[in-house]
Amino acid sequence: MYSLMERLFPICRSITGDGVRETLQIIKEFIPLFIEEVPSGTKVFDWTIPKEWNVKDAWVKFNGKKVIDYSSEMDSLRNFLLQRNLGFLFKAVSI
Repeated sequence: MYSLMERLFPICRSITGDGVRETLQIIKEFIPLFIEEVPSGTKVFDWTIPKEWNVKDAWVKFNGKKVIDYSSEMDSLRNFLLQRNLGFLFKAVSI
């Protein structure tokens, strides 16, 4: 179980994108799983499937200094955003 978590933890994922696909493929190694992709913009009940996005680069600057860099500290970016209520610049390149 620990080795599975080591594989899954570093994957960047939201509700769409490459990280979700990678996660599901790993889980599929352990349980039978049917994966069906639904195109963005498809209406499902009262919801519309959002556009897919994948983070390519992101960083946080505080007082002009880059304090977190996604490329080297992906998970710390999320932790920083959750723990701080500061005026900072967050820039992400996506889609």
